[in-house]
Amino acid sequence: LRHGEKLIPVIEKAISLSKGKLKGIRMLLASHSDPNISSGAVKTPMGIMKDPKFLEGAKILQNYNLSLDFWIHHTQLNEMEYVANSVPELSIILNHVGGPIHLGQYEDKKALTHREWRQSMMRLATLPNISVKLGGLGMEVNGCKFYKNPFPPSSDELCDSWKPWIFETIDLFGFERCMFESNFPVDKGNCSYGNLWNAFKKVCKSMSSDEKNKLFYKNAAKIYKIDLE
Repeated sequence: LRHGEKLIPVIEKAISLSKGKLKGIRMLLASHSDPNISSGAVKTPMGIMKDPKFLEGAKILQNYNLSLDFWIHHTQLNEMEYVANSVPELSIILNHVGGPIHLGQYEDKKALTHREWRQSMMRLATLPNISVKLGGLGMEVNGCKFYKNPFPPSSDELCDSWKPWIFETIDLFGFERCMFESNFPVDKGNCSYGNLWNAFKKVCKSMSSDEKNKLFYKNAAKIYKIDLE
């Protein structure tokens, strides 16, 4: 996005080639000063979201009615809040329930992670242009360590582990702005695809059919402007 106006011909070409199926882009912006806090091979410099050129690119996406997905750590949520306030008409999708960190300085300090995460998520929930994907909790950086066990986790174990984060996110953002995500194949390091989706079904056991439909497909169709007809 920091290419600013140079993006315009690229975006226009992509929209043309996709025949309108291009709905948005996703940026891997997760970064931290602690080298032990990492989510994979992609290494992103810190502070990109505060770059004026980044905002220029974000405004171009807004002008073309495209959304912007953010994969960031919870320590970067304040930076994303700055973007959301600066480009209020841009549809922003926060990935992986906001990326609560459980490595490095947050190892075995779930209460600290939760306190920082919740403070930021409460502020983000007041901004109507932000939606949240419920998932990504199968990554080690987000607290999943089932890979250390001799056998893979059952869907019940996944449900018990993920349900607090998912319920609290829904409580903050509401059923209209949340949707499930598989985050596969990344989550494959800790669980199977089938058990992941069965865990989501068990998380939703007490919800109404309308609430389930919103989380499993209706909100995704609405937010990404997908015609279900």
